[in-house]
Amino acid sequence: MISHGHLVGLLGPRILSELEHDPNGEIAQAVALCSALEIRYDWFPKRVEWPNLSGRLRKVCPNKLQIGTIRLVRDGGNFPNTKAPMRMKNWGPILSAESVPDILDLEQDCLFDFEALKSFASLKGSKIIISQHNFSRVPPYPVLVTLVQDALRVGADGVKIAAMSNAEGDCEPIYQFIKDFSSQFSYFSAFAMGNSGQASRLLSLLKGANLSYGSILSTTVPGQISVVQMNEILKNINENTSETEIRKLLDKSFL
Repeated sequence: MISHGHLVGLLGPRILSELEHDPNGEIAQAVALCSALEIRYDWFPKRVEWPNLSGRLRKVCPNKLQIGTIRLVRDGGNFPNTKAPMRMKNWGPILSAESVPDILDLEQDCLFDFEALKSFASLKGSKIIISQHNFSRVPPYPVLVTLVQDALRVGADGVKIAAMSNAEGDCEPIYQFIKDFSSQFSYFSAFAMGNSGQASRLLSLLKGANLSYGSILSTTVPGQISVVQMNEILKNINENTSETEIRKLLDKSFL
């Protein structure tokens, strides 16, 4: 756990395979910088393997916080939108395995699955965060508040908002959102995608969020930063660092 929160690396098939076969390689060194790993089940094409992924990851990274999600296409994933109601059939075997993720991520617009998912998760002690993804813009502050309202209503343990920034200044509602609500949840993630939103992935951790996501291999969404870059910058900023200062550090790290 870094001083400002959890740096979460995104886990896919190649990364897990590399960790198992080369525990001292470049990928393993990047993973070592993360205090949490998100298993992107939708990135693993063979669903029969899904129940075993958490256990495989625990063997090579026993001390990492695990987050598990089956991300829909409309939210930046590979799981078909039309099959969203069928995800529960996949969560069942995953959560019946000996090893399961510590946290599960469910989209805000799929709350019809929450009670069923919670019934599985509670048996294994897994927590649930409710997430919202907006690839067009950063929503107005009142829209962000609906995420908190929904999460509190169903009894979720955390929230995540990832929204597209189109210009400098777009992240201000996100920072206010963190300030107002992060203390109400065990897990809180709020940042912007896009080049103008890159600094928010780091600044959000200084504002009160405790989860921020980075890439271990290639980036998967616009403006995503590698965990190596994020870790290096986090060592050189503090609570008084401004967004402008973080942008300058990001520019240097990309040179």
